[in-house]
Amino acid sequence: MSETTRRRAVPEPLRRRALDVYQRLRALALDLYRASGGRPDGAETFELPITIELGRAGMREASARHGETMLRDLVRKTEDLAASLLAFRPGRAYCFFCQSSSCAHSEPPTAMSVLAGYVPTGRPRWLRRRRLLRTTRGDRALSVARRAPRRDAPRLPGE
Repeated sequence: MSETTRRRAVPEPLRRRALDVYQRLRALALDLYRASGGRPDGAETFELPITIELGRAGMREASARHGETMLRDLVRKTEDLAASLLAFRPGRAYCFFCQSSSCAHSEPPTAMSVLAGYVPTGRPRWLRRRRLLRTTRGDRALSVARRAPRRDAPRLPGE
């Protein structure tokens, strides 16, 4: 006899309770995710380990301890998820100071600005493209600055 045929079917009232617990936990996760700056689009998912003690001794203390651990893990997971999704935005750089790529620091001040690095506080450092090219003084950088840039790729047969 296989293990699946030996298991009892879960009674419907217990199934409903399990669904209710899941939905309440999901609602809490969504609230924490939104509070961290996340905007749910339906693709976000993560696993959350939960410790449950079935013994009676110290039940209140154990429940409080495991509940706090679960909440701490849930906060960490939702913050990490929100940060990872906010980190990559086209045309912007991640700002470590604000921990976001949607702040004013993360956007280049002009269309000709390029990311030159970060200042010690973690904010992106933007420079105008020509200034950055003058500062680097490399052959390739200077060729990009010219009106007619030299060809960097070798010519392929048949071109």
